[in-house]
Amino acid sequence: MRRRVLWLAFVAFPGCGISPREEGPVLEPPGSGGALYVVGAEDDFLDDGSRLYVPFEPEGRAAWLGEQAFRLMLRAVARGAASVARTERFSLREGETVRLGADRPVHYLVPEVEGRFALREHGRRAGFEVDLSCARAQEAGYLRIEYRVDWVLPARKKIEGTELEAGEPRFEREWVDSGSRLIPARSAVVFGVNREGSRAWFLFLFVASVEPARK
Repeated sequence: MRRRVLWLAFVAFPGCGISPREEGPVLEPPGSGGALYVVGAEDDFLDDGSRLYVPFEPEGRAAWLGEQAFRLMLRAVARGAASVARTERFSLREGETVRLGADRPVHYLVPEVEGRFALREHGRRAGFEVDLSCARAQEAGYLRIEYRVDWVLPARKKIEGTELEAGEPRFEREWVDSGSRLIPARSAVVFGVNREGSRAWFLFLFVASVEPARK
């Protein structure tokens, strides 16, 4: 499956062509700890050329957003430019790793008698998995984060001679990105992952603060 980073400048900013529509509830970044936001959108959602992001490397898989740009992205989502698939807030403590597991239920068909099938739910989930640790940096107001992002996908077999999928799926893990980054507190790291056609997932890891290590 082909993936590419979708560099980050928001079509929702003033003058960027969002059609007027009723605005939904605006998501707010957390006051402390961190939060994961996964949104689905067209793959040009963040691609209007405004360059309101800072890539860590020219050809890297991740980029940085300051708090103001991040809030504008959340407002774009509220206006309908993208749909929210997942939000999850969490605490961060130095010396500890937070694991955010895949969250999407996986259903599959199993054959029964006389050509009938029954729907089952798998015990394992699909979606994005994130491991994140954080520590205060020597530079005042900065944090050092270490992360790994994987995409867990179910793979199902097709019934012979049909396009129907049935049977218990196996799971494939695709690496999205991993690294160690120095970022200002109250800012975000973002990744873009292609889906089908022109659709994409965008993952935003917003980090507000980290608690001291346990004594």
